[in-house]
Amino acid sequence: MILSAFGTELLLKCLHVRSKGIAPETHHLGVLFRQLDQKQKRRIEEIWNSGPKQKIQDFCKKTNNPDDLPNAINKCASAFETLRYVYEDPNKVVFYIAELGQVLVDFIVELEPSWRPMLLNPPTPPKVLNH
Repeated sequence: MILSAFGTELLLKCLHVRSKGIAPETHHLGVLFRQLDQKQKRRIEEIWNSGPKQKIQDFCKKTNNPDDLPNAINKCASAFETLRYVYEDPNKVVFYIAELGQVLVDFIVELEPSWRPMLLNPPTPPKVLNH
């Protein structure tokens, strides 16, 4: 979950760098999402609503958590920080938007088709030789 939260943060920052040339310093997923332009947010929500949202709806109903993307992001906005300290209070951790990372990858590939090989087929790490 911590890697998913971190990856989501990096992908949101990628969108900021692509459009504005700079990444905000915040880790807060809600702020990163809100600062995207309206057209980008709308398209990301369309992708979210077409699949991942449906997968979490039962969970959200049972736990009284929002399933619409802006509110779900806000609910999970500090997961990267809270997950690192989950041992202190597991009840503080909320992160159920793990599929948002793939949604963002799909959206980025729509914007930059030439990035498809890099994002969808990352290079294989080199083999470590034992001496």
